[in-house]
Amino acid sequence: MMGKSWWLPAALGCILAGCSSGGTKEASAAPSGSAVPSPEATSTPSPSASPSGKPPSVIPKAPPKPDLQNLEKGYKPTPTVKAIDLAKQADAAMAQLRDGAASTLMQVDFPEGRGNYNGKVEIRDPEHIHLEYAVLSTLEEQKANSVGPVYSEQLLRNNGHVVQVSAKGRKDVPVGSELRPVSVVTAAWPTMFPILLLQGLIDRSTPITKYISAAAADPKNYALQTEERSIDAGGKTYKTVRIEVLRIGVAQKKLGSARVAISLEASHKVPVTVISAFRKPGDNRDRVLVWHANWHGPEKFDDSEFQPPK
Repeated sequence: MMGKSWWLPAALGCILAGCSSGGTKEASAAPSGSAVPSPEATSTPSPSASPSGKPPSVIPKAPPKPDLQNLEKGYKPTPTVKAIDLAKQADAAMAQLRDGAASTLMQVDFPEGRGNYNGKVEIRDPEHIHLEYAVLSTLEEQKANSVGPVYSEQLLRNNGHVVQVSAKGRKDVPVGSELRPVSVVTAAWPTMFPILLLQGLIDRSTPITKYISAAAADPKNYALQTEERSIDAGGKTYKTVRIEVLRIGVAQKKLGSARVAISLEASHKVPVTVISAFRKPGDNRDRVLVWHANWHGPEKFDDSEFQPPK
């Protein structure tokens, strides 16, 4: 049984704005005992990361389904808050991260089975970034690269050099190029968000803004809503805000139903949870992906963390 995840609201302020007046920030800047129960995440990732080029470890026994009831409970609409404003704030917050890290967990609940996949985010500065995450593979990828339905991928940026490493092999990525170009971003996000959400850290794009802008520009096929909730824990109140994107109209009939909810820590606007529930036409139940981020810092990183595995 996995315990609850933890996050550090105080530490978020440090890794966004810096906790020292210059020089290297101290890893112990966040006071002991400052962690509080996350109002979003329901499971904690293990500290171990997936080996490069190998499928991420799946818990042998099928893990519990994502606790959607708890994740959805208590949200109320905020009609005066624009989704595009929250999206821009979230992308800006991600771009400002320094000396920060996150352990991530992606929960997969499909008709074919369930699995939990660990990942991580490590950011010293904009030129030193290490990402690990799980990728849902296509049938073409499975045939061409002998990968499973889910495989591990790493992205590293080190002084302008970007490398992508996975079971498909190793590839140098031209700096400034879009890492995962997609022709229709609104169609891609429900399944590709674990990659698209983080890629802006590497290629300096604004993925959340791009997605929400595309949805807002197509109101006949996508509905947007902003929401907020507050949770009391340990004598304190913790608040999250979120953007909800619902596929409707002709797009729903053609592509199937889809709902994506992006939850942000209210003060600093960094993503803490993303829920995607979608089904293709003819499916009789949703496929569900839930991504959690357990942010912490300030952190000190060894230079080797930003070197691609040999």
